[in-house]
Formats: sequence, C-alpha cells, structure tokens
Amino acid sequence: MRTENTGNLLLLVDNLSVCFSSSRGTVQALKEVGFSLSRGSILALLGESGSGKSTLARAILGLINPPGKICSGLVNFEGIDLLQLSSREWRVLRGKEISMVFQDPLTSFDPLWTIGDQFLEFIRAHEKIPVRQARRVAVEMMHRARLPEAEKLLKLYPFQLSGGMRQRVMIAMAMALNPKLLIADEPTTALDATVQAEIIEEMRVLQRETGSSIILITHDPGVAAEIADTVLVMYKGRVVEWADVWSIYDRPAHPYTAFLLSIFNDNLCAGKKEISDKTLLLNNRIGTGLNRGHNKGNTSVNLDGGDGCVFCRHCDSTDSYCLHYSPPMIEVEPGHQVACWYPLTGRNSAKPVGEGKVSVGGHRIT
Repeated sequence: MRTENTGNLLLLVDNLSVCFSSSRGTVQALKEVGFSLSRGSILALLGESGSGKSTLARAILGLINPPGKICSGLVNFEGIDLLQLSSREWRVLRGKEISMVFQDPLTSFDPLWTIGDQFLEFIRAHEKIPVRQARRVAVEMMHRARLPEAEKLLKLYPFQLSGGMRQRVMIAMAMALNPKLLIADEPTTALDATVQAEIIEEMRVLQRETGSSIILITHDPGVAAEIADTVLVMYKGRVVEWADVWSIYDRPAHPYTAFLLSIFNDNLCAGKKEISDKTLLLNNRIGTGLNRGHNKGNTSVNLDGGDGCVFCRHCDSTDSYCLHYSPPMIEVEPGHQVACWYPLTGRNSAKPVGEGKVSVGGHRIT
C-alpha cells in the first residue's frame, strides 16, 4: 500500500517493536523504536553489541524470522508500508530500492562462484539487461569503489581477496543499482584504521554521486563522526538519544551517550585510535557532561528488566522514579531528543511533579 506524496522524507519508523519467543518466555529485542530519515542523508545507529541495531536493520528489510516477529509499529518507505509486503514484493524491492552491506562480506559471498558471477547475477536479477552490459556496470562500480584492475578481480573467488577488498566489492554491488537506501552493518569491523578510513570515504563519495541515503550501524563513535549527519543512540533495544552529529558530540544529553563518548575519549588519550581532524574536533568539543551520570561499571545487555529507565542501574542520577517509570522522548533543544528523566544538557527536563504526571520542558503531561 502506497500513501500520497512523502516530500523529502524517505523512511519513517514509528513505534516499532520486535519480540522473540523462547521456552523462557517472550523477550522484546526492540521496544517502540521511532525515527525518520530524509533523502540523501546519513544516519548512524550507535550503540554497544546487543543494543538492537542489527535487529532494527533486519526489521526494516523484512528479515525477522521465527521465533522472532514484529509485534507492532510502522515502517514506511516512500509511502510504502513495508510491513505489509509479500515475499514476491520484497524480492523486487531488496537490492534495487533498499540494499544492505553485511558485517562480514566473506559469509555473504558464495565461495564456489567467482566475484564476477555473483556481481552479474545480482545486477541481472533486478535489471533485464545483457551479460555484456551488466559486466560494464560491474566494472564501472568497482572502479568507483577504488578497486584496481576490476576485470581481473571479477575472475577471482572471494577467498582470494583481502578483507578490505571484499568489503569494497560488497559496497560496489550494493550501490550498483543506485538504491535509494543503503543499510551498512558494521562495514569497517575487523579492518585496520587506514582501511577503515578509506572505506568510509568511499561510502561517502558513492553516496554523494548516487544521492542515496545511508543507515550506518556502528559501535564506534569515531566512525559515526566521520560520516553521519544525524546519530541515533540505542541501548537495550530502545532509542535513548537522537540528534545531529554535532549536538551528540558537543552536548550529549543521555548518560549512556556520555558513557560511550568517555570510553572513546579514553582510547584516544591512550593512543588506541587513529582518527581524522573532524573526529578530533568533535571529540574535543564534548562538554563536561561526560563525568555526569555515567557509571564505568558493567553495561551488559539485560532485556528482561522492569518498566523503568533501561539505563537506570548504571546511572549515578537514578532515583526511585527512574526505577519504575520509563522516560518519554523529550526535546532538550531544537532537533535534539533524549529519553531521560534528568538530561545532562539542555534546559528542558523531565521530572516528577505529582502522581502519574511529569514535567517536560516546563509543560505538564499525563
């Protein structure tokens, strides 16, 4: 089902929840996740392993399989309700309109087929064009992804390429049909710092050339700073903060965001990370809020907590209200939203003012 004109809005996710059933009961891997993505923009999903980033990407792509299921919510892509598509409609959409780069490219390729066979099959599955024309498209995209001697590479098998080259080939394939949305799941994991920087730059260049939007999944604040326009911070299956990249790094409002950035800052001071001037500038602008409200203790994932704030057991500002009531997303400044009763920055706050009511930025809600 397609709705009317969506303007500059490409993707809208609203109140999305994903559940997994097991012998021990039902676990919510995602709970009431919501965000929007504009055409031509880059959104980074930032959070530790197990925070729900990849589950969110798979939900958008319709890849949640049993025992998992989408419990509620809306995923609207260009006016199309993706949750209502049939398997046949998904086969048409995936790869052409929405593409994905998976975390480990080696497991995404068939080891018995050459790179060229798989690249050409992908193109011709969506475009009814001759093999020769598909090969020209593949060679052109590999050149644009800075892969030398593309004709020779097409004759090789996946195991004959380095990790960085396989990742470049995967990105070239994903962008070959000029998708409107590219989802990249940890595309620089297990690559050295130099190759990471090259992959990020290539993704940025291809995005500018094709006009595609990108959702980048990462646990690395440095990678998010390099490429993203906006950042969505996730923890235990929930969105805890959402803002443009400058606001996130300059004025983190959620204790968990500050915690992530403080670890990144510690690694920088220890010389464990090579970053660009932009990332360094963003890091230097992180305010004194880093030392407020975060706890350097255990942050292991535990999805079966109570109804309160998901980060309350690791936050120095926790009180009884945080333990029993989940905070709503509030706007602490224009375009900067956070789910916290006591935000670290911004004039707006959410705190108890009476039974069943809270004050959000000076306004009372029920």
